[in-house]
Amino acid sequence: MSSIASFGGGDAYLTIADGFFVETGMITDEQYSNLVIAVNVLPGSILCKTLTGVGYYLGYSQSGLVWVGLAAALSGFVCS
Repeated sequence: MSSIASFGGGDAYLTIADGFFVETGMITDEQYSNLVIAVNVLPGSILCKTLTGVGYYLGYSQSGLVWVGLAAALSGFVCS
């Protein structure tokens, strides 16, 4: 759903992503703040980087295992 609502470019998407992921409790505000820093520094699509990072945080926080975080990150990347 967040990918569909991404019309408006990268900066607009960061606001949308905050509403989808932080305000719903999927990731914490601190995790999102760290993610925004990384997204702005790294080259590439903001949508792809954001969904990959959110996927990692979700997978890792649910299981405590890095490999699950990486699998969820890959899933987020594919969705983007």
